[in-house]
Formats: sequence, C-alpha cells, structure tokens
Amino acid sequence: MFYYKRLTILLILAMIGIEIKAKPALNGTFVSFDSHVFCGWTLDRVQLEFSAMLDINIRSVITIASMRTDKNGSTTAFYPSTLPFVNTTLKCLDNVLEAAAYHHVNVYLGLELNLQFASAPEFINSSTATSLFRRAASHNKLIIQELYSRYGTKYSETFAGVYDSNEINDVEWAVWEKKMYYSDWVDLYLSPVYNYAQSLKKPVLVAPYFCHIGNVTDWGPTNVSAFYRQLLLKVPINKFLFQDCIGVSTRHKPGDGDFFHNPQDVASFYKSLHDMVQQFPNVSLGSDVEIFTGNQSLQAANVSRIKEQLDVEYAYVSEAFSFAWRYLSPNMAYGGKLLYKNYKAYLESTTLLHDHEVIKSIGIKPVTNKTISPSFLGFNADHLFDIGMGNVSDPKFIEASSKLLAGSTGATVRWPGGGYANYFDWGTGTFIDNATLNALNLTNPYHERTVSLSLEGFISYCRDLKASPIVTLNVLSSNLSYQLQLVEILVKKMDWLKPSGATLLLELGNELYIPIPNYQNVFPTAQSYSDMVTSWIPQLRKAAPNALIAINGAIPCCNETRRISWNANVLGNISEVAWPDAVTLHVYESPPHPYLNSTCPSFAWGKKEQQLAEAAYFNTSEGASDLFAVPQKYISEEYLIHDLPENVSIWFDEFGIIHDCGALRLTWLHGMATVLMTLKLALLRSVTTASVWILSGNSEADAIFPTSSDGENMFSGLCCGWDKPTLPGALTGIGFALSQVSLASASYDHIWSLDFVNSTNSSLFGVGFGGLTCNTSNKPHEKGSESICSIIVLNLSPESNVLQVPSSMHGLGICCHVSHTSGDLLRRPNGFTNNVTNTIERLNVSNPVCISPAYSIIVISPCTK
Repeated sequence: MFYYKRLTILLILAMIGIEIKAKPALNGTFVSFDSHVFCGWTLDRVQLEFSAMLDINIRSVITIASMRTDKNGSTTAFYPSTLPFVNTTLKCLDNVLEAAAYHHVNVYLGLELNLQFASAPEFINSSTATSLFRRAASHNKLIIQELYSRYGTKYSETFAGVYDSNEINDVEWAVWEKKMYYSDWVDLYLSPVYNYAQSLKKPVLVAPYFCHIGNVTDWGPTNVSAFYRQLLLKVPINKFLFQDCIGVSTRHKPGDGDFFHNPQDVASFYKSLHDMVQQFPNVSLGSDVEIFTGNQSLQAANVSRIKEQLDVEYAYVSEAFSFAWRYLSPNMAYGGKLLYKNYKAYLESTTLLHDHEVIKSIGIKPVTNKTISPSFLGFNADHLFDIGMGNVSDPKFIEASSKLLAGSTGATVRWPGGGYANYFDWGTGTFIDNATLNALNLTNPYHERTVSLSLEGFISYCRDLKASPIVTLNVLSSNLSYQLQLVEILVKKMDWLKPSGATLLLELGNELYIPIPNYQNVFPTAQSYSDMVTSWIPQLRKAAPNALIAINGAIPCCNETRRISWNANVLGNISEVAWPDAVTLHVYESPPHPYLNSTCPSFAWGKKEQQLAEAAYFNTSEGASDLFAVPQKYISEEYLIHDLPENVSIWFDEFGIIHDCGALRLTWLHGMATVLMTLKLALLRSVTTASVWILSGNSEADAIFPTSSDGENMFSGLCCGWDKPTLPGALTGIGFALSQVSLASASYDHIWSLDFVNSTNSSLFGVGFGGLTCNTSNKPHEKGSESICSIIVLNLSPESNVLQVPSSMHGLGICCHVSHTSGDLLRRPNGFTNNVTNTIERLNVSNPVCISPAYSIIVISPCTK
C-alpha cells in the first residue's frame, strides 16, 4: 500500500513539472584499524560489517592506513609486511579484502599514516623536514609496491586505488609554519609517491581539510580552491574527498575564525572547490562526511544533522564517504546502532517535497550501437524430449509461446540438441541404434531418455511462431548423406521462412571441443573437426543456399588444452570455400554459494536445508547483488570472444545461470539475472543470436516453462513457495522476464548501450532498440538513424528510481511497462504471473517520466492499441 501511495505522489510531482532524483546518500566509508577493530577479527566477523554496509548501499571502502608510524618512528603494519622498516605486524587487511571481494565492494588502500607529519619538531629546520619527506616517500613507494604485488592480482576487481593517509591541511602549507617547506613537500613527497601509484594504474585519492584551530581571517573559499588548483597543476590526484569538519566542535570556520555551527557553513567552500575541479576533467570531487560529534570523546551524530550535511554537500559533489564506519556500524560500541537504524529508515522513506525543492531525474541517453538480427532472441526446445509437455501444437502452448516472443518475427528455436543431437536419428525420432554407435566406438549417455518432439512437431511449432529454426546436425554418429536428406526436408517444408523474414540456421554438432572419450574417438584433434567442416559446408550450401551455417567454437577456459586451443586450430585449417557464417558458443556461469559448506549437484536438487539456506541468502540485497554480479563479471569480449575473428557471426545458442540448489531456480530474481546476461550478450561485437537454455524443464535451472513430469519433486513444497503449475500456459520467472525483452526488441535492427545521466547508481543497466521506423513522435525515422524506439532498463537494486525518457522519444503514445515481483523475490506460485506486478502507464506528453521500483524490468516503448 505504501509503495503505491509513493508511486502516485511521484507521478503527480512529475506531471506538474517537478523533477525527481534519488535522495542524497553515503556511497562509501572510511575504515580504521587498531588492535580491537578489524585487526585479529575472524573473516565471519568482518563479513558481518560488510553485510551491514551493503544493506545501506555502501559500495566503497577506504582503509585509513596500511601502516602507522608514531612520533618516535616506530611502524606498525596492518598486514603481513616484510619491509625492513616495519617493527610490528597485525592481521587486519587480508580479511577486509576477502570480505570486500566477496561482497563486490571497492577498496582504496591507505598508505603510511606518519604522525611525524603533524609533529612540529620535524619542521625546525630544512634538513629535518626534507629528511622526513624523503623517508616518507621511500616508505610509501615500497608500501604501494608490496600492496600491488601481494593483492593486485588476487583482488584485481576490488583493489580500486590508493589513499594518502597523511591528511593535507591547506592552511598549514599555505599560511602557517610549514609554508617554507611547501616546495620540498610537493617535490620530494607528493610527486614521487603519486606518480609511482599512477605508473601502476592505481588512482590516487586524498581527503584534505580546510578547517583549523585558530583565526585566519584571510583564508576563505577563494584561497582554498586556489591552493588546490596549484597543487593539481603539480601532482596527479584523481579523487578529492574534502572533510566537512562538522564533527569536532572546537574547529574554526575558515575566513572569520568563528566556530562551525551547522552544515551551511561549508557550502561556499564546496562550491568554490566544485568550480575549480571543473577545470580538471580527470579529477572528481566528493565529500568526507563527519558522522560523529563531540570533542575529546567522539560518538555517533544524529541522523538529522547528517541528512543536512548530505543535502548541502550534494549540491556540489558527486559522492560522499562517511568518516568513519565505527560511528555508523550497528555492531560496534560507538553509538552507531541507533544512527544505523535511523539512517536506513531515511533511505527507505519517502517524504513529500516542498514547493521550492528542485530535484533532478535520472536521464537516459544512447551511447553506442550495433546491428542485431531478427533471430537475436530464442530458446532451446530439446528438453521437450522427455518432460511430458504433450502436444506442442496445443493452442494454449502456442499462445503462451507467442506471448513469450511478444510478436517477434524470426526468434530462434533450437532442436534437437544440446548433447542429444550428437546421437539423434531424425528419421526415427529417437537415438542412433547401439550397433551403429558400437561400430564407431561410441556409447549413448542419453540411452535412458525418451523423445517426444519429432521433426514434424518441431516444424509445426516453428511455423506457428514464424520462428527461425536452429537445427543441430549430427556430425558425431551420423554421416553427411543422411544429414543432407534432413536439410532438404527442412528447406521444402519450412515454407514460412522467406515471407516472414525468418532464416534456417544449421549447426555442425554440439560442444565437440569437450575432451570426453566419445568426442575424441571421432574427432581426436581440432584439425579432424575442421576437416569435417571443410567437407560438409559446401554440400550443405548447395542443399540450402539461404541457410546460415555455424561450427562449434569454445570459450578458452577450464585449464583444458583441447578447449583452449580449439578456436585457433579449427578456424586456422578451414578452407575459404568452407568458411562458416558463424561460430556457436555456450556460456554457463554459477552464482556464489556462501551459505553452504559444499555446492549442490549441477543438474539436480539440493537438500531441503540447502534450499532453505539458499532462499534466505538470495532474498537479501546482498544475495541479489551477488547474483547480478555473475553476468556483469563474465559477459565480456575479453573473456568470451577475444580469440575469434570479426568476419564470422557469433551465436550463443546456449547460455544461462545454473548450478544453484533449487530455491533460486526459475524465480523472478533468476529471470532478471538471465535478462541481464541476454542483453550483455547482445551488446558484444558480432553476436547475432542468444538462445536461452531451455524452453521447458524441471531439473534445469533456467527453463521458460515449468513442468511436473517427474512427479512431485519440484513442486512438493520443499521450500520457497512452490506450487504445481497449470500447463501448458504457465511461464516461469525467466520466461516472464524474457518476454519483456521481446516486447522491446521486436522488429528492430539496432541495439544501443545506454548511459544514465545525473545518476551515481551503478545498479541500473539498460539498452535501447531501434533502427526501423519509430512512430514514437509521429515522425518516422530513417533506418539506421540514431534514434531509439524502445528502451529496457533493469533496476538491479533495492531502491526505486525515476527515469526521464530521452527527448528523441517524446511525443504522443509512449508507455512505460513496469514488471516487478511483489514480496518474496523467490516465490514461484501457480502460474508465475500471479506473483508479478505488471503495469502499463501512458506517459505525460510534456514531461515523460517512468518509475522503476526495486528489482524491476522497465520497458519504455510505443503504446499498443
């Protein structure tokens, strides 16, 4: 009820011209080490803190120091350092990095916090000062080198940069006692340390402060920004987080010597710094929000003051880090429990806006585009073999499949394999007989399976959907002559292909790069597979001149020599006349299993206690984030297709997120992750087809239609709200989510990556479809022009956002389709749509905005009648 009230309020505000944005919030935090905070803690104890961070959307951490040198010159390292000047080591950093990597949190590693920098005796004369600068620079360069060597590879995605622990107090170096040493400080310390960090491709972050003790009447905002401008001209700094100095009551406001009284006192300084930083395109400005209060004994501040700090500072900065985590942690003894509770409530609350407040929305704009094929989206039909779907010509099943494809013409349906295709006899509708297999030194691993989808059934199903068939030819246990007969039948009977724009797609075998005895008996080397390709493709092209033909490609992974060298050895030995149209790839990745001591079976159900543990984990924002990180991490050109030439198309005709225990399977959350994987595949160069595995199933992790042919195993109520579905019309969460992709992509021939303007929310992902005539503004666009007809945005976070429709789509007839789950992210009731809120809102013509709830799929497209 609360959500709909909020939605109504936001829509009304948008319609009357008030812009909307997410409220100012903390993006990161500082973490300090000492003998009883983080140091000596178990990994589980550290994980507890990171879980609390993620629950309030803190995604970056700065460790205040990796080493601490006291005024007497004694150095303590917070990791197992072997540097000669270290006197003591404590175990702190390793568990922090491990926990951060697991939770996908960025970490900036502090360097040496040298208290001698704050010690006046060190600056009695030039000799002692320059000695200090040289010694500190030497130490920090060695620390950077050791940190990079120890953690740079293992935590490459976590180790975000370095932080200079020696805070910069500008008034000291510009006005007070250290002024005479400014040049030496820059030349002997800052410049060599920061440049060395840059040489290792690690950005440098600093957190200066412009507050002080005492009266400096000539040191105002203009002087402060001029000081840092001169510093940036000499030293490579990538990120500033200026301390706002609100926390300690005895600090004076620069310029007039008065005490700080409220956050408004710092506004003029942040504004001046903001204007200065604009001159340096590679430098970002943030704030270091002091969330404590007091003088000698510091405790957590109240949330109302922190909200005011954020409101003031976010007018000028792009991010805000809290100083420090101990005052916000609900698990430590610094008063943070109440602040954490109130701050979390602030994040989750919605308040009416005052008339004078101007709130920006999240804009959307297209960035880059590539061509997509009408056969881009599809699914595998091979599990119709034995899942008891019955007659695939059932009108209810055809209707459900049509809804899945949302009118897309040419979407692919793959048959008969997977691995089945390597043993399949299309003439009998079953598997090659054992005598033939034995003669080839093969055994059938699928001999216990039955087949229920015949060639005629497959052709009928594709005709009803106007689909592009992908037929996997049996090149392992059959022969060219017999497979040519199949192709001739397909060409003759698939009479809908040319009029509908669909295409016949042929694939030579399935996953023959895998080093198992059957495949190696027939194709002992990649060369032997390429010899077959060279022989077969010219004959297939004579039989089916308009067909597209693909060969097996491999993702070079898994420490398997055959797989790693497969692409180069196959493609390097195919003659020009037999060069394929495409290469097929299969990518499956798994979610993490932090809730288990061991993983679940790959294609089976975990025990009840495993499913319950899994359900508890993935129903949290932390678990959901871990799941969405899987396609974000693995779907990249570098990982998947870097060794493939650009003169062949790429078909991902199997992909999915699998190997869960059962609770995640077929749910809305799983559906969103599969859509994310689908769209990321679509953006890769040369990819023209992405066929999710599989159309239907019950033991599989990513079926589009559920079944209950195995009895009550899947739907017996082990956990997580399973009920037996009504077939053949019920869609799983994956099926429902993929139908939204079809809704946006139907009939368009370009896909754009999208950028989100005025947003620091990394949990938004989107693409735009277009290229053909777009009737969104009653002005047709030329084919291939840079305009988008439909947009998909995935909100992968537990927060709602407001999206501003691009100006190219403004005009009459734009609708916003909002799909999100109500309540439990993993619930799978009878007929999945019972658990999905699916609304369609016709947008205001002059100010079109679209609300994206937490964990939602948003499609912005022309309204249908």
